[in-house]
Amino acid sequence: MKLIRAFIALLIVLTASACGDGSNSSSAQKADTTKQSGAKGFPRVSTIWPELAIPTCWSMDTATFNKYASQRETTRLAVTSTWEANSLVRFVGWQQCTGVPNQGVSIAVQDVGPYSAALGSQARNLSPGVVLNFEFANWSQSCQTQKDYCIRVIAVHEFGHILSFAHEQNRPDTPAGVCSANEQPQGTNGDTLFGAWDLNSVMNYCNPNWNGNGNLSPTDIAMVQAYYGDPNLPPVDITPITSMLLSD
Repeated sequence: MKLIRAFIALLIVLTASACGDGSNSSSAQKADTTKQSGAKGFPRVSTIWPELAIPTCWSMDTATFNKYASQRETTRLAVTSTWEANSLVRFVGWQQCTGVPNQGVSIAVQDVGPYSAALGSQARNLSPGVVLNFEFANWSQSCQTQKDYCIRVIAVHEFGHILSFAHEQNRPDTPAGVCSANEQPQGTNGDTLFGAWDLNSVMNYCNPNWNGNGNLSPTDIAMVQAYYGDPNLPPVDITPITSMLLSD
């Protein structure tokens, strides 16, 4: 009887791990189960990160690292309160890069137009994987009077690329006449279309609010949950199974 119970418990646990909150599942597996959910956006599915904990470091010397303590925290909180808050993905570390590949993302700060070196996991171990701007002396000088705002909305947009989300205006179904001459397709395309074109996406240059003011649209949220898990799904309680095994 004890052997039978143990076998049944094992089957239940295995089933729970497949249907639970997804914290032990690869993001690719989650994507397969949500392709028909109606999520919208322009992801590059082939470069979705297979892990949910993505190592993150700052590529800068100690003096610069200390100088930008406040700006670094603004960046981290921008990512935490948007992409992380609405999914199971976590960017972890946020310390200085050591010179050894961290198997994740390295961030550099330069006074140029911010950019991601690649979409999704193709940014792994690139140096840098993403470039941000904290000064705005040469690029986007209007940010001089609102640096925190600019740092925040840029971080949300660029880390969307790091999660493998392409520019929404790159979609082939972008409506004619909606985007200006300065809002045309740019960068690497996604490889999958989901739902209708989303004007309000933080990944859309044509959004009337720059990078959506750093606020994910409902479709941005649907997209990140489709590929990196939904934190609102209830966890599976296996306490009764554990108690049954221990009772023997």
